[in-house]
Amino acid sequence: MDKQRKRTVLITGGSGLLGSRLRQLLEDAGYQALILSRGPSKPPYSYHWNTDEGVIEHAALERSAHIIHLAGAGIADERWSRDRKEEILKSRVHSANALFDYCREWQISPLSFISASAIGIYGDTGEAPVTEEQPAGSGFLSEVCQKWEDAADRFAQLGTRVAKLRIGIVLAREAGMLPKTWLPLRAGLAPYFGSGRQFYSWVHIDDVCRGFIHLLQNEELSGAFNMTGGEAVRNKEYMQTLKKVTGKRALSFGLPPLALRLLLGEMSEVLLMSNRVSSEKIRKSGFDFHFERLTPALEDLLKAVN
Repeated sequence: MDKQRKRTVLITGGSGLLGSRLRQLLEDAGYQALILSRGPSKPPYSYHWNTDEGVIEHAALERSAHIIHLAGAGIADERWSRDRKEEILKSRVHSANALFDYCREWQISPLSFISASAIGIYGDTGEAPVTEEQPAGSGFLSEVCQKWEDAADRFAQLGTRVAKLRIGIVLAREAGMLPKTWLPLRAGLAPYFGSGRQFYSWVHIDDVCRGFIHLLQNEELSGAFNMTGGEAVRNKEYMQTLKKVTGKRALSFGLPPLALRLLLGEMSEVLLMSNRVSSEKIRKSGFDFHFERLTPALEDLLKAVN
């Protein structure tokens, strides 16, 4: 394998929020980042794929030594209808299986396959600290994550190193939890969910991207790694910290679980489940978080809007 290919990384979901930031940081680190996109092919950096139709451009896999699998429909973007749940599962699992099938058919063995996963694999774990040794829980999110990781593990059959990053609640300025909770603050409201005592294990988007690069660069690392900041915070504490960082005066109040379930259906479990997840394993591998505490993380992400 030539030197240039060893520095080439193929990203699925590379045009999304996380993928776009990861591409920037990979290029800053001296890698060439290619993406698989459902849009038109634009070689040499963007290639077409459509797993519904069984289409992946051969050149994308042939040129790449590493694959980072980020593709997946947003967990909390829409109410969980039966069709939406199928899309959430299929976009992660079927796409990974399609990549594996094509690599096997074309006799391509990537050096590494690094897959996103999520702390949702543990289910609702309440107050107890959670490490990677925790068995998978129950519920839809856990089922999705288990199948997601199983699909990634198939790449070991090709002699490929497999690593999985179990990501917490990603804090980013552009999308996800932060803008959704910042919006009501602007109207003077600071709602929390249920009792507000459930633990949220959050992580800054840049630390997530750096986590993928860490797994890419350290060839001895394989298996699952939690990716969460240094402190899990309770939902109510998160809202109070956001109020403090933004300087907004807002009325705090709880939204009853029943109201959330009526409004959001099964998807309300995302807001009501509690996970106090430890990232000690990836720290011991040499990874240093840039954002250990919630306040500096929020200050960094909101500095452009304050």
